[in-house]
Amino acid sequence: MEACPYLSEDVLVGILARLPVKPLLRLRTVCKSWKSIIGSPEFRSLHLSIKRYSSTVLLTTKYPQLLDSYDPVEWYMLLDNDHHRPADPSWLGPLDFPFAYPRLTSPHIVGSINGLICESVSLTCAYDVQAVISVMLWNPTIRRHVYLPDLTLTKPDKSSIEFGYDPTTDDYKIVVLTFGRVVTVPEYNVYSLNSNAWRKGNFLVHPWPDREISFHTTGAFVGGKMHWLLCKADYGRRMYSIFSLYSFDVAEEVFEEVALPPQDPDTMFTFPRVTVLGDSLLVGLGRLASKKFSWTIWVQIAAGGWKKMYRVEEIGLPTEFVCVLKNGELIVDKAREDDDYCSCLSAYDPRARQFKDLEPLPFSQLRRHGGVASLNDHQESLVLLDCTPVGDPAHASRSMSCQVQIKRKTPSGEKN
Repeated sequence: MEACPYLSEDVLVGILARLPVKPLLRLRTVCKSWKSIIGSPEFRSLHLSIKRYSSTVLLTTKYPQLLDSYDPVEWYMLLDNDHHRPADPSWLGPLDFPFAYPRLTSPHIVGSINGLICESVSLTCAYDVQAVISVMLWNPTIRRHVYLPDLTLTKPDKSSIEFGYDPTTDDYKIVVLTFGRVVTVPEYNVYSLNSNAWRKGNFLVHPWPDREISFHTTGAFVGGKMHWLLCKADYGRRMYSIFSLYSFDVAEEVFEEVALPPQDPDTMFTFPRVTVLGDSLLVGLGRLASKKFSWTIWVQIAAGGWKKMYRVEEIGLPTEFVCVLKNGELIVDKAREDDDYCSCLSAYDPRARQFKDLEPLPFSQLRRHGGVASLNDHQESLVLLDCTPVGDPAHASRSMSCQVQIKRKTPSGEKN
């Protein structure tokens, strides 16, 4: 302990574990012993276990306009949950995101766990019999990222990808569910970061023969389980009914159905959503009647039942529920009055029944034609600090007839 001879290692570790990530990165240069401590898996786990301020991360992208063009994530922001402002103004603006994608792909921000952001891109073509899914795990605080082995699938009508964490083995896992015309019974593939490999799983019988994951719902990870909301769909009207909730235990790797609140089978809903608030699972169901949108939001309680959290009546503009902030306000994706094809993110106060802008953020510029946005709880961490940044230059063709490829930037100027 040459840099601090008067402190025991236990005391030093306890002090360091309470510091934010960026000072820790600088302190790694003090001496070899400090670098060894801060870079160890044991310290990383201890640092994660100490609860700190967490904010909401917003990532937005846009689709490239040309076949041979690549566009990265445009904006990256950390939002103060209580005041609707950037937690750190320096994060506002274009970001040198290490994962870019071409046209004819489906970029998707899967989620954020322990400071890791999971991003996926699916490469498909109308006449292809295969789909290729590329996934990256990225820690923006320490500027480390890893690319997963590509997953090649028999082309499904639909697929859904979710991100989870198993604390018992300190392992990050990704699950891809696929089903469609070729895949008559749903299949799933599980990736483990510890093994750096995909493993295929099969259902013996169709677990939900009359239902499917809708285009307008996302999954959620809470309590060691991934969750999917399934439904019957009328895509012509973008309406859904008769919902089911399924979970996947990340440690045990088993699926099970989760009971939902009582439903009226004759009621049709719009934009179903399953999300997380703190350590609780939320389900939001929207209704459209007489050109007015209404929302009911349920929270799962400890006994496995559900409690009605909000009933939001008659919002005039088309509105998609995104998440609930810690102060009780809702983040919604609201249609713009001046442009039917654009939307913007706003905060809605259910008590005052009022929308308000998330000032001073330029949200009117973020959700434009065909863009992708994601909101997730986010905390700084040292996860991936022991990984060597992967350059992995652009590969050759990723699909048999599309002739498109992922552009993977070669890192430069990485800081230890």
